[in-house]
Amino acid sequence: MSVNSINPELKANMSEEDYKVFKGQCEWKQKSLIDSRRCFEPLPTSVKNFNTREKVDSQLNYKNVPFRDESNGDFISTVASSGSALLVAKFVGRYFDCSQNISIPDLATMALELGYGEDETKSDGSRGRMSINPFFFDRFVPTFYGLKSRRMTDIFDVTYAIWSGNLPVLIVRSSTYKKKTGIMDNYFIALVGCDVKSESYYVYDPEYSFIRMVPYDQVNKAIRNGWVFSK
Repeated sequence: MSVNSINPELKANMSEEDYKVFKGQCEWKQKSLIDSRRCFEPLPTSVKNFNTREKVDSQLNYKNVPFRDESNGDFISTVASSGSALLVAKFVGRYFDCSQNISIPDLATMALELGYGEDETKSDGSRGRMSINPFFFDRFVPTFYGLKSRRMTDIFDVTYAIWSGNLPVLIVRSSTYKKKTGIMDNYFIALVGCDVKSESYYVYDPEYSFIRMVPYDQVNKAIRNGWVFSK
């Protein structure tokens, strides 16, 4: 709701104090997910929505599975180098125990055939390695698994999703999240809980074969976009 579109009758029927609170909430919803990160408030208790001792799939298992568009001069991209979104998409189905299933090689092929793959443009204008268009998580993933998906509007969507047992999926800036210079491409992760004592998220990170703990600040500073998946 735009602040400018607030019904004048609401203001007339509210106390000045209540109206200020209401107006502030409307203004807050106009903030972007990135801008809202500075107002992050962690949950007061630890939450685990996934058995963190379970082994999970890793990109490193797919070094020989191509994920590229050779017509654009990309002859090197594989699921291991560029397919974090594919691993996270498959994890979404596992998290919600969906009956639909698809192999990672088939998912890579399907994503390209449906037009969700795109070659990143380098600073010199040349085409870089493969990535996934965010519409993949808006359209394909929820449709394939029969789930609901919505874009996050602010940082509170992250903690509320964890609290309610839903699954936050994030695009993070690799250079910030991985703490490595020279890496600017998007990277996809999913959050399956949080730990108050260590001030960390439980993260499904496709580069690892286990659920890892990553400090709140390391994740939050890297956020570029995100979704909440639910049944």
